[in-house]
Amino acid sequence: MEYIVERIQGHFGQLRSDLNGLTQTGSLPQKQATIALKKMIRTIAQLFVESDEPKAWVQLIMREQAKPTEAFDIIYEGQMKHVQRMLSTLIATCIGLSPESDEVKIRCHALVGQILIFTLSRESLLRHLNVKKLTTEHIEKIYSILIEHAESCLVIKMSERP
Repeated sequence: MEYIVERIQGHFGQLRSDLNGLTQTGSLPQKQATIALKKMIRTIAQLFVESDEPKAWVQLIMREQAKPTEAFDIIYEGQMKHVQRMLSTLIATCIGLSPESDEVKIRCHALVGQILIFTLSRESLLRHLNVKKLTTEHIEKIYSILIEHAESCLVIKMSERP
């Protein structure tokens, strides 16, 4: 599990540093949060869509989700918690809620799930597309749709505000 934490940290290191810098200032403008959220979605998706390495990680993580052991603590404390915190902060800023609200945390979880499904069920997507491998065009379309879904959810939620 430590290896997975290190690999994920290597992938997210710069983004995490950038986002920590943005959120530490105290007042992150909504537009800047939206831009950062799109960048984070794309970064997460790049890791889980473009690479085959995370397939093994996801299997381990899913096993740990189903029946947590000390290994889950390592992955959660080492990486998941930080990614959830960053996403929650950005989502909360975009929709005007507290990052600690249950709604924001659930929205964060739903967003990550949309991304992870491309690793968990890649084979069924390949068969549905009738291809052996995702092309660059497929991958770019996945990124575009993930960001579009997030934007749509944010717009709907923001329009509900008084």
